[in-house]
Amino acid sequence: MHSSWTAGSWAAGVLAGVLLISGCHGLPPAAAPVAGQTVAEMIGAQCPKFASQMVDRKEVQLILKERPVDIPLLCACTERGFARDERLREVLAVDHGVLVQKLRNPQLQSYMTLRLMTSFLECVAPEFDKALKAAAPTP
Repeated sequence: MHSSWTAGSWAAGVLAGVLLISGCHGLPPAAAPVAGQTVAEMIGAQCPKFASQMVDRKEVQLILKERPVDIPLLCACTERGFARDERLREVLAVDHGVLVQKLRNPQLQSYMTLRLMTSFLECVAPEFDKALKAAAPTP
């Protein structure tokens, strides 16, 4: 059995889910893990782009400019959080061909989307809280 998180083009949809929450633009439809790359690694590799889209928004820049979010740390945290889901790892610990078939399951896609959103939000919320504590509500 080949233990892998490698996936197909559905990964762009998972990442787009996080972007929908933040109101950012999605990734191109071709976004997918390269050969041998795990889904968690692909998320980590794509994370700087969508994290930057979120923290570079003009609506949050007045606060975040005083205490910028460390995007590499945020993305490493998101990748770890996603990969930490033991039940998901067990479901995806199959040969590549079986994995591709499993990833077509809407229930699994929904679960993975929520896992990614949860991981990202768990990591970004403390960063935003730190920035808010360091900022004044008014000038």
